[in-house]
Amino acid sequence: MFEFGSLGVFLQLYLSEASLGVAITTAKSSAINVVVPGNGESDPLELPVPEQFVSTFKDGKLLTEAVTHSGA
Repeated sequence: MFEFGSLGVFLQLYLSEASLGVAITTAKSSAINVVVPGNGESDPLELPVPEQFVSTFKDGKLLTEAVTHSGA
């Protein structure tokens, strides 16, 4: 589902039980959520795709990780 708003495009990607092994590649994107089936009878789980990354140079390699924010 695509939604267009004043801040751009919002993508909600729904995965079925059969498609949980999929690889999702994104670039220059924001506001992407992946919705997966819940366990048993629970509601589906909505997971955000990270929008920000931090890269560091360590031991001769570039290491890139999603930015995590604490609620503190």
